[in-house]
Amino acid sequence: MPYTRITATAFGKAAIDYALGGKESKGHNNNEKRNLFVTTVGMFPNQPPSYADQMNEYWSRASSRNKNQVRRIVLSFSEQELDPKDPNSALIAGEISREFAEKYYPNRQTLICVQNDGEGGKLHCHIIVNNVSMTDFKGCSDEQTKFTYVAKGADEIAKKYIDVDMDYKDIFDNKTSQIKLSKDKVSRHVRRMRQENQEAIKNGEDAPHYIWEDDLKSRIKLAMNEATSRDDFFSKLNDRGVTIVRNGTLKRHGEYFTYSMQDASKIKSEDEIPKGKRKIRSDKLGGDYMPKALDEKIAEKQNDNQATAYYDESEVISDAPVISESGKKELEEKANKFNDWAYENGYAYLSDDGEFDLDAYERAQEAYKVFLSHPQANVPETRSGLHTDVLEPVKAHRKATTSKMADKASESTYQKSYQQKLIDKINHDVEQMNMPLDILPDDEEDYGI
Repeated sequence: MPYTRITATAFGKAAIDYALGGKESKGHNNNEKRNLFVTTVGMFPNQPPSYADQMNEYWSRASSRNKNQVRRIVLSFSEQELDPKDPNSALIAGEISREFAEKYYPNRQTLICVQNDGEGGKLHCHIIVNNVSMTDFKGCSDEQTKFTYVAKGADEIAKKYIDVDMDYKDIFDNKTSQIKLSKDKVSRHVRRMRQENQEAIKNGEDAPHYIWEDDLKSRIKLAMNEATSRDDFFSKLNDRGVTIVRNGTLKRHGEYFTYSMQDASKIKSEDEIPKGKRKIRSDKLGGDYMPKALDEKIAEKQNDNQATAYYDESEVISDAPVISESGKKELEEKANKFNDWAYENGYAYLSDDGEFDLDAYERAQEAYKVFLSHPQANVPETRSGLHTDVLEPVKAHRKATTSKMADKASESTYQKSYQQKLIDKINHDVEQMNMPLDILPDDEEDYGI
């Protein structure tokens, strides 16, 4: 959406003269022309009678309570919205402004001046709206005097002609019916000084300006990043030469701080920026410097600390049992026995490409437990479930028979390949967990062995 602004003045003729460029019609920043072109709504060209004289016909009929003669509106377009170098862009800007005035300020004389004489050379329009209606001689409604009214209207009309940088709904808060506070506000004065500093540095010269607002923002940011509470924030600000002299509540933006820059060490002279001028409200700096932003920073830090405490790795490791070397060797032997048995009896839980099948592994564990409990029983043929006739408890255990060992030997090459896959898989999983083997539990039942 275009940048928009609306103000009022009781001096209509002066506002018109300013927009036209005075007697010489000279532009700003050494531009030869003030306006690329001028158009109107409800008025004749600027010949006798002049624009001011034509509006005066209605100013003279207004109520004595109507103190303002005109509303001054500015629509400014970014280079992405309208290219200042394209001659058609000025015509489009003028058409957007004319349609905006006709729809949102009907029955009112309007002067539209299309210009590009600003510092950045961007296209912008000065729209001078007569505050006295041509039909009932009344002033603008309360709604017509508000920035939100202008911004929403300009956004709607501009979208018909151009692709806007930002949608009005992105900056409007429906809950408060107010424009959202930008995170980092920069005044035109500061922007100009920044540009002059950059040009000087580019030319190998010292920056001509000390921008105390930027210095203040930097100190506030550092204090916010370190603070653990509001009192801690105030203390860290004070250490950096900044104090909060007041806090209160604004209707539009809620609670605010008033910052005061006490440190004058970077100022060339006290006359340059007097101490009384080095105070500013947080909403003038932007949303990132408001009390709400501080509270969110502190809460985020507290949540991070709680999460760190909860997942303190040293506490988890210190409570874990330590397995001796002999214990680890015994576990490895039992794991190898289970692995041999599983593949002798067709319980494969690793595919050829090394993918681990958890369901197949659990079925093999269940079958192996039955085998250990029933050494004389046949291995269940059904892999999806176990026969109930082999689930009765017994006391004896059977050692591997010679025939089984012979079968195992005949399959040694295959088993070795499979075992290596299994070992690689286990090592990979352990690395993923970043867990050393010596902290594994010492309970064999945890492994189903």
